[in-house]
Amino acid sequence: MDVTAVDVIRELKILRKGFAFGDPNVAQRIGPVLSWCAGVTSDDAPNEQSRKIHSLLLRMTARLPQTAAELSRWGLALECGSGWRLERRVRHVSRTLGCHPRTVYRRLDSALEHLANEITTAPPAGRHISGDRPWQLEWLRAIVLITPSQVEIVEERGIVSCRDDLIDIDHSYSLADPCGAEFDIEVLHGGTLLTQERLSTTRTGLRVQLSQPLQQQERHKMEIKVVINGGTMPFYVCTPRYPCARFELTVRFAASCRPGRLWVVDNELPLEVGDPLRCDNLVQLNEESEITVAFAGLESNRSYGLAWRDRA
Repeated sequence: MDVTAVDVIRELKILRKGFAFGDPNVAQRIGPVLSWCAGVTSDDAPNEQSRKIHSLLLRMTARLPQTAAELSRWGLALECGSGWRLERRVRHVSRTLGCHPRTVYRRLDSALEHLANEITTAPPAGRHISGDRPWQLEWLRAIVLITPSQVEIVEERGIVSCRDDLIDIDHSYSLADPCGAEFDIEVLHGGTLLTQERLSTTRTGLRVQLSQPLQQQERHKMEIKVVINGGTMPFYVCTPRYPCARFELTVRFAASCRPGRLWVVDNELPLEVGDPLRCDNLVQLNEESEITVAFAGLESNRSYGLAWRDRA
């Protein structure tokens, strides 16, 4: 399909009307251009169509300058103003920015132009499948519990198949200090653990058989639990091999394990993760010794998450 920014802008303006993505029937206003860009197929149910468009727009807004990204999210009710009609969302932004609603509409239009340019210059979903890439991570949600004796990690992973008849996937975990560490890995949902082996001094790999074969562009959710006994864990990060739409991380420390310094790792080189000289973005735990961070539009081979140091 020959896609232009003008076509995308036209469809985005239709999409943002009313409740936008807060409307359960939003799929009825999804146009053919956005559908093609997001990899929507004729077999997709309405909720899957809207989910694919929503995922595409989240990835693309994450590439925009901060102001344009925020305006795009409010205009389309991606993560802001869900359940509000466009007029109410505009009034809210108007009060926040201290400007007239007409000015807000102009700024929303400008933000959509930026967004449309990102969409038309990015490779369309499902149209750039690589033969050596059987699958890729689309989103990750992780909860990490740190106690004096062990670390427990529960991950929900959304993957997308890049080929037909995908039946199993390879994955690995790395520790900065693996000395004496033992991994206990269990697939809780979406597959069966086939093998687990030490791949190197720092890395443990696993192969998971999926609960059902996946076809190209088909999505699948799986849940994995990892318990690490021994060893130390000064950070938890996601470093995707290919672009990833979203990553949400919650880390909770036992009272005796509260770190002296805690900082956000955002778009860092993997080799620099945990480097105390890179701890510019310091954050604090809440009263439950817990913190949650989220990232959108993760770039390939860059690291995102949290790092920490002991009190000493």
